[in-house]
Amino acid sequence: MNWLAATFLVVAFLVLLQVLRVPARVAEIGGVARAALRTLRARDLDDAEKERAMRAGSLRLFGLFGRIALAAAVAFALPAGIVAALAGLGVVDWHVTLELTLSWQILLGATVLGVVAMGWRGRARS
Repeated sequence: MNWLAATFLVVAFLVLLQVLRVPARVAEIGGVARAALRTLRARDLDDAEKERAMRAGSLRLFGLFGRIALAAAVAFALPAGIVAALAGLGVVDWHVTLELTLSWQILLGATVLGVVAMGWRGRARS
């Protein structure tokens, strides 16, 4: 039962990251960084305009960081809460389940699942 709980914990975490749009927010970070580089290279902007643009970009990055951190915490807390409740009922062992999430089998399975999901999403967008 601990294997099932560990698998649930990892898969639910990955699914919730997608549902909470974490990969999209990470991609936004790249866009903000590229915009900052364009701003720095812009010859038609004076220093004050560049500073304003850089401040706006840094605030955007800070907001994205907060959203990503909060989403990651929620994505872990929800399935972890379910597993903790099962541990409280004596169905699974919390510590064994957490150790199993670091096993090569679970990590390999999560990697394969992630690659398949990314490929599926790429085809769905095409």
